[in-house]
Amino acid sequence: MKTDPEQPMRKCVGGGGEWPREALERFIWDERVGLIFDARRKAPGRGAWLKPDSKTLKKACESGFSRAFKTKVQASPGEIASVMREGIETRLREHLLAAIRSKQAWTGGPAVEEGMKRDDVQLLLVAKNAGESTHKKFVSNAERKEIPYVIAMEAESLGRLMGRDRVAVLGLTGDLARKIEVDVAHLETLNAFEG
Repeated sequence: MKTDPEQPMRKCVGGGGEWPREALERFIWDERVGLIFDARRKAPGRGAWLKPDSKTLKKACESGFSRAFKTKVQASPGEIASVMREGIETRLREHLLAAIRSKQAWTGGPAVEEGMKRDDVQLLLVAKNAGESTHKKFVSNAERKEIPYVIAMEAESLGRLMGRDRVAVLGLTGDLARKIEVDVAHLETLNAFEG
């Protein structure tokens, strides 16, 4: 995942250095509730930013969150990863639905192919378990046209997010393409995490 150098920088509470804001996920602290994952990154109050990978997640749970919020925060890396997965899936579903409603997304081979021919596709998302010919056809076209692509998620998972049985290929354009790329990358990292 490439990051946008114009993004404001934030420090990762898990000791992961400084990163553009889009590369991190945000948490807030509420005295009554405790640690809250701010999936939309807009909740009021002091936020703690975290790079969603196993190393920084463990360090944040050990001491990073406590340091950031100046109070004892007890958090399990596995529980935090699970809450983040759920929140990011919800955010990704919202971004995908918004892309469809605003006509910034094409689903299915023929529609994506047509969008690529018109040079409208800015991001190609191909399911991991799409057929070999689908992979070959769309990835080679994306490389030839220099369109960023992501091979991630299962077609059934992508379909579930979009309210369908299965989606093997998705073409995206507009401002939501970048947000979806970031969401998918964060989910892939968290799904590889064993708490």
